Amino acid sequence: MRTAIRQNNAVGLLLPGLLLLALLGAIAVETDIVRIPHFGATLPAPELVAIAPRAYTYRAVGDFLLDGAPVDGPRVAVEEPATLEIMKFQVSIADYTECVADGACRKAEPRRRGSAFLQAPSATHSV
Repeated sequence: MRTAIRQNNAVGLLLPGLLLLALLGAIAVETDIVRIPHFGATLPAPELVAIAPRAYTYRAVGDFLLDGAPVDGPRVAVEEPATLEIMKFQVSIADYTECVADGACRKAEPRRRGSAFLQAPSATHSV
């Protein structure tokens, strides 16, 4: 009979012992005694290439007419553009999808497709 009581006491102490170990482990993690790696937070940022700003001009988009005849659009001048930063290496669709799933990247805007995108603008401008 005594052996049965001793076994029941050992089993009865198992749960409080496990709870005590879990509590001590949580305290160790919260006080930084034990550090758990955060893989998502330690990923390096992509390498960027900066393109220095400089003034530029471009032709305005659209259909332009002069006396009813099509002409090139007017030139638009940009005097003080911002610095342009682009990624040095291309990102695969699989990598980008994983980034979105992890919550580190925004979901891409849908691409415009179809015949409506390929049609010329309906409005015409006079120069």
